[in-house]
Amino acid sequence: LVDGAGAVVFDELAKPAEKVVDYCTQWSGLDEAALRGVATSVDQVRAALLETVDADDVLVGHSLDCDLRALGLAHHACADTALLYGHPRGAPYKKKLKQLAKEFLDREIQDGAHDSAVDARAALDLFALRVARGPAFAGGAE
Repeated sequence: LVDGAGAVVFDELAKPAEKVVDYCTQWSGLDEAALRGVATSVDQVRAALLETVDADDVLVGHSLDCDLRALGLAHHACADTALLYGHPRGAPYKKKLKQLAKEFLDREIQDGAHDSAVDARAALDLFALRVARGPAFAGGAE
């Protein structure tokens, strides 16, 4: 989680409740060693996040529904770059954050494993660009 200036304000790993069969390291950036010393439960991460995020805050991200569902959370003010930037084939298709960052920010991200702070900053910058250019920009939802 980054603030409006892109500074990291929350970045926490949670101990999986079940045995991990595949860490999907090429996408998650995590492996067994990364989680070996983690003792914080998903419930504890959720509680800490709820203390960090206020009801007035706008959550900006890419495919936020997946992250919120994984945490068992809902939030009334979300800006999702997967929806704000349309896909040429329309819904339910979505462009990847990596594609959007390259196309609209001329930025290479996710060259290998994901970095949560880099991804969050890219989503924030894409949101700011969409706000600056207006609802017709990039063919997404209003």
